[in-house]
Amino acid sequence: MKVAKVGVALSGESVVAIGNTTKLTNTKKNSSRAKITYTSSDDSIATVAADGTVTGVKAGKATITAKITVGKDSATTTKDVEVKNYVLSTVAQNKLTELTATVTGNTKNLKASDFTVKSEATNVVYPVSKVTVDSKDASQVTLTLFSEAKDAATYDVTLDGITKTFVASDGKVASVAPNTLTVPYATETEIKLVSKDANGVIIDAVSYTHLRAHETSLHL
Repeated sequence: MKVAKVGVALSGESVVAIGNTTKLTNTKKNSSRAKITYTSSDDSIATVAADGTVTGVKAGKATITAKITVGKDSATTTKDVEVKNYVLSTVAQNKLTELTATVTGNTKNLKASDFTVKSEATNVVYPVSKVTVDSKDASQVTLTLFSEAKDAATYDVTLDGITKTFVASDGKVASVAPNTLTVPYATETEIKLVSKDANGVIIDAVSYTHLRAHETSLHL
């Protein structure tokens, strides 16, 4: 009876932000008696725990080695991990001049100049005027652009060497609705009519009271 040799292959993210973690796991099936150990080539850049959890320490690259042993049989594999100041995961358009992004790392230090937004069609760079970090979830970041993106083109958003793309709005209104359907009792609340494109990107928001006043002046 032949006993299958041990095997090890690592899966998991190869990029992690400083202060954040990524989990490496062995995808090979082995005996329940198998023991796996992890080591990092440079603990000053990235450390690795006994369960394969890698923690980013400072920007740079480190090699994680996994060795699995069953009795006298063993196997070894490696995975290169890069530690960055920031890791950009997702980006989407919320308004014509506003993008929402998911970023890990110490986002409170982000600056507008850290981001590059470029049209793939024209190679024109759209400068970011402001970066706002959500007070409850520091991984949620809002980018405000100086100019509107409404040409239905694909845009590249780059942060710390990582690029994600989004397709801009076509600028065409597909729906108009109030921004709220309920208001607190005895509380003055401004109601706006919000116009959106077919993908839910906000095209414009006009005060309902301002709109009514404009209509009244026209009737007069």
